[in-house]
Amino acid sequence: MDISRGDLLSQADAPAGVADQFETTIVWMHEKPMLQGRSYRLKIGTRTVTATVAPLKYKLNINTLELMPVSQSFAGFQVAREHH
Repeated sequence: MDISRGDLLSQADAPAGVADQFETTIVWMHEKPMLQGRSYRLKIGTRTVTATVAPLKYKLNINTLELMPVSQSFAGFQVAREHH
């Protein structure tokens, strides 16, 4: 198998779909907070697109793995679950 940077690998019987929304886990590593409702550049494969941050569901306490409420902003070096 030969796969390169930017390639997408999926099962033949379950190909990757196309959608305008998705749910993801975000690891935010910037010192400035990520803000809900703000647009950011998102790189997927070799493409860069604009994505708007929808309301965050919760953040993960990386020490205890406890799910915690999240405010409107998301400070650096945290992990959150978001539905976009």
